[in-house]
Amino acid sequence: MTLRRALTALTLPWMLVACGPAAPEPGSPAKSPPAAASVALRSSAACPASVADADKAMERAEALEGATVDRVCFLGAGSTEAALSALVATKEGRPLSPADVAKDVQAIHRTNRVDDVAVYAVPGEGKSAVVVFALSVRPLVVGVAFEGTDEAAAARAFPIKQGEPWSPAAARAGCRTLEDQLRLHGYIKARCSAALMSPSNRAVVKVDKGAVHKVSKISLPGAKQVKEADLLKVSGLASGDVFSAENLQRAVFMMSSLYYDRGLVTARLVLDVKDDGAQGMAVSVKIEEGAVFRVKGIHVTGDVGASKEAIVKDMATKPGAVFNRSLMLRDIEKLTADEKARGRTVEIVPDMSVDDKAHVVDVTLRVEKR
Repeated sequence: MTLRRALTALTLPWMLVACGPAAPEPGSPAKSPPAAASVALRSSAACPASVADADKAMERAEALEGATVDRVCFLGAGSTEAALSALVATKEGRPLSPADVAKDVQAIHRTNRVDDVAVYAVPGEGKSAVVVFALSVRPLVVGVAFEGTDEAAAARAFPIKQGEPWSPAAARAGCRTLEDQLRLHGYIKARCSAALMSPSNRAVVKVDKGAVHKVSKISLPGAKQVKEADLLKVSGLASGDVFSAENLQRAVFMMSSLYYDRGLVTARLVLDVKDDGAQGMAVSVKIEEGAVFRVKGIHVTGDVGASKEAIVKDMATKPGAVFNRSLMLRDIEKLTADEKARGRTVEIVPDMSVDDKAHVVDVTLRVEKR
């Protein structure tokens, strides 16, 4: 495999031999290596201040594959040069290898210290090659300040700390985390932004929490076979509560579970939330209840340590009764405990066949020994 074929598949237009596996972060322009006038190599021991004639260097790079590496240089590395020099597999005295260069680029990106890497091979003395890693190094954060929110709590959630490299992607992720945390407490319009100040390299995270929103109204249109009072009780919701999307999801789940316990196994609940414009959120759970389903039959299959007929007879769930999922789960827990008391560890998998026309559920409990 040639140097061109092996190492240019992911390159940006200005990259000559290899580039990093990760594309520039969204919204960030591709960074070219430092531009400078043409600088000739003065000797085998010299590193160029820049690489001239970038477009032509690609052709030279392929011709240098296998040449002895006379020098490995790092442009733009700053204080990271010593660490990167020890990290790369491309070394002085070794043949120039596309496989080594590809590994080097990946290893450099894993340090989280650079935004972009380009690698150039330029002629050295005789038939040797000088390998140049051109880097765009991330600045180190000298401090992080938070505005508009509790600093201690925000610092725990924000991923970039003092002394770490600045990453716009990590900063955006940290802001999303802060926004999500605030929304759990009713700040549904919270907004966060983060920037690295120049030249101080101090990160500033600004948070606009906005106003706390509360549940202004709860309606349950379609609730007929199950009382609204029962649904609200299991939901844990009440007007005046601090609005939380997480609590709403839990509330809908608990109401759905209540319908399952009342035999309404095809009930459909749809959550709708509207901002009333006065820092309140009107919550509506639209309900399609469907029909009540009964238990058609109960079957036990697999390896059990007792009579299957006796197991079914001992269950609280009975054929002909209104289906109740919570009761069925307690039966499964009891059967699992009974098998354990017999010295057997089993897993019980319930299979339910629902007949929408007859409004019945046929239950099979598969007992699997572990």
